[in-house]
Amino acid sequence: MPTKIDKVIVTNFSALATKYSKDGLSKIEQAVSALIEGDKKRGLNSLYIAVDDATAMKKLGAAPVLSAANRKQNKVAIDEIYRALGPDYILLLGSVDVIPHQDMQNPMFSPDFAGDPDRYAFGDLPYACSQPYSRRPQEFIGPTRVVGRIPDLTGSNDPAYLLKLLKTATSYKQSTPDTYHAYFGITAEVWKSSTRQSLERIFGNADGMHVVPPKKDTWAKPLLARKALFVNCHGNANTPYFSGQSVRDKNHYPDALRASFVDGKITAGTVVAVECCYGGQLYDPKFAAGQPGVCNVYLGNQAYGFFACTTIAYGPSSGNGQADLICQYFLRNLLAGASLGRASLEARQKFARESSMGNPVNLKTLAQFNLYGDPSCVPVQTVDPKGPPPPRTPAKGVTWSMVDRVERATRRRSLFLEGSAISATRPTSRETKQPLSRSIKTLLQNKAREFGVIAEATKSFVVRFPRRIKGMPKTLIGEKLVPSGYHVLLGRDKIVAKARRPKAKKDGKPTEPPAFTRIVALVAKEVDGKVVSVTRVYSKSKHSAPGAKKALS
Repeated sequence: MPTKIDKVIVTNFSALATKYSKDGLSKIEQAVSALIEGDKKRGLNSLYIAVDDATAMKKLGAAPVLSAANRKQNKVAIDEIYRALGPDYILLLGSVDVIPHQDMQNPMFSPDFAGDPDRYAFGDLPYACSQPYSRRPQEFIGPTRVVGRIPDLTGSNDPAYLLKLLKTATSYKQSTPDTYHAYFGITAEVWKSSTRQSLERIFGNADGMHVVPPKKDTWAKPLLARKALFVNCHGNANTPYFSGQSVRDKNHYPDALRASFVDGKITAGTVVAVECCYGGQLYDPKFAAGQPGVCNVYLGNQAYGFFACTTIAYGPSSGNGQADLICQYFLRNLLAGASLGRASLEARQKFARESSMGNPVNLKTLAQFNLYGDPSCVPVQTVDPKGPPPPRTPAKGVTWSMVDRVERATRRRSLFLEGSAISATRPTSRETKQPLSRSIKTLLQNKAREFGVIAEATKSFVVRFPRRIKGMPKTLIGEKLVPSGYHVLLGRDKIVAKARRPKAKKDGKPTEPPAFTRIVALVAKEVDGKVVSVTRVYSKSKHSAPGAKKALS
């Protein structure tokens, strides 16, 4: 009976060779061999495969990737690898210039002055899904696979950084739950209520929360040394820092966490969840005067995992939603003893199951959050080696690794079925160009005035339902009880816009965007032709400077 492959390490040889030459590629292969040996000691059978290796792909009945930048070819190749081998873990090796993020269409995109400027929501979500290639995030609401990425530096020609990350994955060690419960939390002052709720739900308290302002980004080493980091601040494209925001002066965005400052002060084994916009963007450091982003710096300092998004993220100022929730779910799963990859998959599934996938803000949230780190890494040790024996023990003649493999297979089947059920049963939405009714338009305008929002653009979405599930009562799917559409008003805080909005040219177009501001989105839920609720969410970013989007994935 052939040995089951527990983990596949997927890369592109030609892309790595282009970046690092054959000599660099040889060093990377040696480091991967060491990782495979380390996995073996942990009871995992791992296989290294390149999507552009025609011979290896042919053995799996798959077509090779002919162009490293071709997203469709990469999606199809990884689908075929998964179908042939059924691994428990898929590790993507390399940054977006080796294995690209998929460019899903951003349902919130709007070219208007106050619109969401991200045309695409970049991410690895499609690689975690069984659905065929598409650019519509609605097709990928039911992930079924455990996927993570060890990124090298985008645009780099020195393999040293990637070799360091591979060494971290090879030699990782578990720590006790208490180690990760002693966390470090950073929040913008405007979101301290929301962050407090998140931290209490994750860690059981908000004692480790630090608010910016009044606090500054020159954090003491003992704080930076803590092994769990949660950040709810502002981020920006191609920017190596996150920013706070003042309640009294909403145009004040002091630095909250700088990549250059934390470098060398981070404890090996740290796990990070970041809500900030662009917090997980793998930009080329040349776009930031050579400074890698916060994500790359943490991973380069032996952090085990970094969970963050690639473009603009959203969330409420009080209460929890969108980025708050998916980051919460990830850390809670991790603290319960899940691998990084399973914690990520379960977070995606819980978010898709418990949040409306008809809401375009939720769709974007699911699409763009990614796991960076080896998905098979299990940071939290749930069994105390000095304590009483665990309730399960291997039968005579059976190894622990076999027990783990059987239990993991059971979990993977359950997760596959869960993701498939989400795809088959959860409604999504599509944008419609049909004009807003007068009543809904008036309601949104009134809400904008109430909340002090200068309205700039509107978008409407029609909810699409899957086929009716057999046995479901009509009352659960009746037109008078379920959302039929969502309407989004995009704008800016009036207080910020007055202070920062640029003067207009004769043609009415702004000369350049404001230096610092944030998007406000009012999301109206329509049921039976009437709006039943309006939710206000904010972007977790400052407005991108002109030209800052050049290096996006």
